[in-house]
Amino acid sequence: MSRDALIFYSEFDDSEAWKKTLTAELPDLDFHTDPDKVDPASVQLAADTAREAQPAATRISTYTAQRCSLQIGAAVPTTTPSASTIAPTTTTG
Repeated sequence: MSRDALIFYSEFDDSEAWKKTLTAELPDLDFHTDPDKVDPASVQLAADTAREAQPAATRISTYTAQRCSLQIGAAVPTTTPSASTIAPTTTTG
């Protein structure tokens, strides 16, 4: 029986923190941060799986954009209050 494997990459997250958390729940998880140290066949399987999942991910993203007006994975927008949303200031004389 083969072990589940994960190649983790993030520009922002601490890979060691993720490894600690995930392997606490999944002790048999083969966790890697460097794909060069992983069996090439495993890397190919991960790439093929990601490619196969892309059409479904695109459908989910499109549906969410159309039905909820949200972009999955989009950066959080910066908002600036407009004049109509700012409460008028009251002054006393």
